[in-house]
Amino acid sequence: MSAGIECDILAGWQPRAFGRNCCSNATIISCSASGGIVRLDCRSKGLNGPIPTEFGRLSSLAYLDLASNDITGTIPTEFGRLSSLTYMDLYGNKLTGAIPSELGQLASLTKIELYDNQLSGIIPTELGRLSRLQSLALGGTNQISGIIPTELGRLSSLATINVYNNTLTGIIPTQLGQLTSLTRLDLYSNKLTGNIPTELGRLVNLQYLSLGINQLNGVIPTELGRLVSLTQMDLVLNAFTGTIPTELGQLASLTYLTLARNQLAGTVPTELGRLTALTDLWMDNNQLSGSIPCELSRLKAQNFKPDFRALGSG
Repeated sequence: MSAGIECDILAGWQPRAFGRNCCSNATIISCSASGGIVRLDCRSKGLNGPIPTEFGRLSSLAYLDLASNDITGTIPTEFGRLSSLTYMDLYGNKLTGAIPSELGQLASLTKIELYDNQLSGIIPTELGRLSRLQSLALGGTNQISGIIPTELGRLSSLATINVYNNTLTGIIPTQLGQLTSLTRLDLYSNKLTGNIPTELGRLVNLQYLSLGINQLNGVIPTELGRLVSLTQMDLVLNAFTGTIPTELGQLASLTYLTLARNQLAGTVPTELGRLTALTDLWMDNNQLSGSIPCELSRLKAQNFKPDFRALGSG
């Protein structure tokens, strides 16, 4: 397709933003030597209205950033034709409808940033084909429902899963334990049920684990003590039972730990006193007993809240 035709697609949508000779607008558009649009960087440019389906004809497009605008309508299924696309950021718009399964055809895609829209429907299983994907961000103001596809466990390059504040149901798939490149797993505030898979203990590069405000139950796996890179763990407001694993005392990099508002019992492990980097420790509203271990006095926790109804000072 000629540069003139590609520029006409953009100008037909937002003439003030792009103009008829779009390749001359180097601040937001990069074109190849043959005139094809390679990069479109329109973050916070006041764009509005739906994305034209003709965008699917931008065959050279590798980088698409339309974040923080007022774009409405659905994500065009024609995006599945953008075979050169490596980066897609549509964060912070007013997009509605489902995530197109056609995005699973974009074999070069490394990032999908769709958080803070008004999207609904399920996470397409087809996204499990994106072997180069590093970031999947669907959280915030979306209303994604259904289960977490087991197919996501195939994405060996995936570093970030961000689906917080949606309405996901079902269990956390054991297959997520195969994602050894994962550094961030944020499933906060959904409707997930079942246990925390012991397989998550294989995620040795994980730095951020947020499973709070779900309907998870069972015991906290001792295998979480293997997550040596972890800095934050949030398990607040679930239905976990059993005791606090002593193995959590092995997480030397941990700065934030909340186990509050569960049904945990037993004593507070003295091993938590080894967490010298810890600044926030929340254990209130459980069924803990015994005394607060004197080992916890070593901590520099600025926010420390045990269950004072159950615990005395040791």
